[in-house]
Amino acid sequence: MIFGINGATTEKCSIAEDIEVAGKAGYRAVEIRKDKLDRYLERNSIAGLIELLRRSRVVPHTINAVGMSTLQTPANEAKVLRNVSDFTKAAAAMGCPWIVACPGAKPAGASW
Repeated sequence: MIFGINGATTEKCSIAEDIEVAGKAGYRAVEIRKDKLDRYLERNSIAGLIELLRRSRVVPHTINAVGMSTLQTPANEAKVLRNVSDFTKAAAAMGCPWIVACPGAKPAGASW
């Protein structure tokens, strides 16, 4: 069993803070929130994130989340697939084995 920090529970912290605190606290894994990853990559590289993970002795367990991933119009589905492509590239670079996908909203008029 691997214990880790869920990026949602540290909402106001940056991804760097999540990783550093996880390592100092003895956790072995971290869930990477997509919004935190995006903010980090605005000013830093994926290589820098990988180095931070290595230094902190923490592995990325999941990237959370591909939102609204089902029940989309064709135009929105293309956007979801582009997001998935971005996720898989980041996950592969970091050695992250899992990507969380959240379902979309029920279309208007659809029954349960």
